[in-house]
Amino acid sequence: MPGDVENKPNTQIDFYVLKAEDTDEANRFVCRLVDQVLQQDHRTRIQVLADTQRCGQLDELLWNFRSDRFIPHRISPETGAPKSDQIVPVILGSQAKPVGQRDVLVNLLDEGIPDSFPVPRIVELVLNDPASKAASRERYRFYQARGIRPGTIQIDARF
Repeated sequence: MPGDVENKPNTQIDFYVLKAEDTDEANRFVCRLVDQVLQQDHRTRIQVLADTQRCGQLDELLWNFRSDRFIPHRISPETGAPKSDQIVPVILGSQAKPVGQRDVLVNLLDEGIPDSFPVPRIVELVLNDPASKAASRERYRFYQARGIRPGTIQIDARF
């Protein structure tokens, strides 16, 4: 339909293809990425979607992965978002629902992010294992079917 293209969100989606094969290494990459984004612009608001266990792992790592500072963040409750979520730069959560105004969404879930999620940038991770690659291909096709052309960024370093 002619109007469909006009209704697509202006969302930039990038798939970061890691050499990492395990979640711990990928979590360290997420922390570095979040840190770099916040260093570039302190006003940036980031939401990380992951299962409950991984949110707990990231919570611990965001406090400790740098010896000279920590990344201010909180785990979003499953029911409703407190007003303080508006001022916390990084929100961790397991439900694919918007939490305040966010600039970047790091998706660590197996599903793609629906069109109704208002965010200018989505980051998807691809681990170097068959299951992660298969799930990433499905998410890539999910976005393509919505008229979005995701980018791919190869990350050669290990974390």
